[in-house]
Amino acid sequence: MKILNIHDQLYEKVKSNFESFLDGLKLLNPEDIIEKAYETHFKREIYEFFESGDFLSDADVATLLSSNTPLQVLYEGWQNEEPRYLEHMRDSIVDTIREMPRIHPDKVSDSKSAKPSIIERLKNGAKKAQKHNTQMKNEKPELKKADQLTV
Repeated sequence: MKILNIHDQLYEKVKSNFESFLDGLKLLNPEDIIEKAYETHFKREIYEFFESGDFLSDADVATLLSSNTPLQVLYEGWQNEEPRYLEHMRDSIVDTIREMPRIHPDKVSDSKSAKPSIIERLKNGAKKAQKHNTQMKNEKPELKKADQLTV
């Protein structure tokens, strides 16, 4: 039996963690599996880093080996980095759009047939909520009067 070096031991532990995670997914309903798509993707990415070879120092490997769930530890660390990742995604979106042929906004659609802007939709939603709340306040005294009549 071959004795594994600590890098191989860590790889095997991360692999086992990933396989256990996938086995747990198989027990979930489709909606819950979809809900875990982000976690699945990035756990796979982390796992694949370990497939690509040794990139950590022996001290780093020993530290990770001390955890029963190094994959989860690394995923949780990734979640702390997410804002930078999202900034990178936003920059990529903007860069991609800027590489496309430019279209003037007036040529996209007639402003009368265009959907309301996000801000307009939020304002309209706030107005509807305020109207609903006002209606609810106005209905409560009538309910109390009706309740008193039936007693």
